[in-house]
Amino acid sequence: MKIRLLLGLLPAIGMACSSGGHNDGGGTTGGTTGGTDGGDGGLVTVTLDPSAQGNSYLAMAVGPNDKVGVVYFSTVGNGATGYNYAINYVAYQNGTVTGPSTVRVVQRTLGLTLAYQADGTPYVGYLGGANYTYNGPDGGMTPTGSTYWLESQAAIAYPLPDGGWEESICMQDSTAGGAFMPTSGICTSPALMNRGAVVGLWPSLVLDGGTAVMVFRDVHDGQYPIQDWEASAGKMCLGSPSARNWSWTVAVGDEVCCGSDAHEAFGGHNQLVWGPGGSLAVISDQMQNDQGSDTTGGHHVFFTMTDANGSWQKAVSPLSSSCTSLVSDFKTQTGPTMAYTPGTGFVVAVVNEDTDDLQYVSSPDGVSWGQIEHVYNQGSGGWYPTIQVDPLSQNPAVAFFVCSLQPSKASAYDCFGDPDAHLAIKERTPSGWEDVIDVAGDKFYLPKLGYLSTGKAVVAYRDYASGSAPSPIKLIVQP
Repeated sequence: MKIRLLLGLLPAIGMACSSGGHNDGGGTTGGTTGGTDGGDGGLVTVTLDPSAQGNSYLAMAVGPNDKVGVVYFSTVGNGATGYNYAINYVAYQNGTVTGPSTVRVVQRTLGLTLAYQADGTPYVGYLGGANYTYNGPDGGMTPTGSTYWLESQAAIAYPLPDGGWEESICMQDSTAGGAFMPTSGICTSPALMNRGAVVGLWPSLVLDGGTAVMVFRDVHDGQYPIQDWEASAGKMCLGSPSARNWSWTVAVGDEVCCGSDAHEAFGGHNQLVWGPGGSLAVISDQMQNDQGSDTTGGHHVFFTMTDANGSWQKAVSPLSSSCTSLVSDFKTQTGPTMAYTPGTGFVVAVVNEDTDDLQYVSSPDGVSWGQIEHVYNQGSGGWYPTIQVDPLSQNPAVAFFVCSLQPSKASAYDCFGDPDAHLAIKERTPSGWEDVIDVAGDKFYLPKLGYLSTGKAVVAYRDYASGSAPSPIKLIVQP
């Protein structure tokens, strides 16, 4: 079982420079809506939530018996310091839509993650809990609360028999009850590693039976012009949400270069996957200026994993051949996306937002990385990439949005009305990257790719809207 290998994860890890080239309750039951789109091989479009509001984050997972779940933020009104957002969950299975069901309402929309137990029970990870109320061992600095961080804790929710959801806090503050001890060989001081109470940004969750493993970003107090952001760390909790028996560890601890111009800023746009032999692997980007957003704030890409004994390996920068400051590296837009199978090894895609160059790199073992390949690099495209492995062909496939064949488009709003806008899925075959799905449209926002047990592709996305118009949550299903 995988869980045996996690027992060795508790120490913090350091980061060393390496070179290389280099998933993502109850409710009402309703019928599907939508139909086929011309020119796309008869793909079926299913509307999961026609009334969703806003253009914020979503996550998708394919569970047992081909249950496809989506969690997403939907604007529900004004709050004390901005909008209120419902975290909604909706599922699609065998032609039927169930939901949406509201997990809880929050004001900070900094990432979502979804995973299924073997019995089909969904777990949802997010920045939740209560507001900042830190009183830790910090030399007298004891703020009593925050008017901005109205949610400041790493949270995992699961459904209850009555159709509601129960929230379990897997980490309350940076000290996690004294779990983080002084560590040698890393750049960030132990004092910073244990300072603050804003944890749970950009979570990513995997399950091993009833045990949840979630990585996320710790930004200390979440304030100052840039200091807290640059000193942020990637951390991890491990345990049972219902039993609340949590353990903690550092998943990504420090800057790989440790130089005078280094900026840690770890834990942006995290993605956690199971690797070979029950190991864990994390890929993320760095956010040195603030907490980041759904589509901005990240630079650089870093990868780290555990070995077969549960000890963390040295981190690598798989898209760079040397240690370079993140400020000189490209913007990663929605961040890197990663998948693993024994046949393909680790496969990674990320778009260089500065040049609209969608890049791919792979590794059989997480140690030796191949050459960078360019999946798409024309006009304004390669946006919002999401990678999976086709279970039938065993080929890596990347879904992404092309805004325009014209360069220099800056945002999804600029794509409205462009005749060349479309959603694409390219698959890496022995002949190169080939188009397998192409759907015309200008509103494919934040697509998430998955595969059913039949080998058919599914893509969840947000139908991007402007102003107060709804932004429906939709699903494309390959027949």
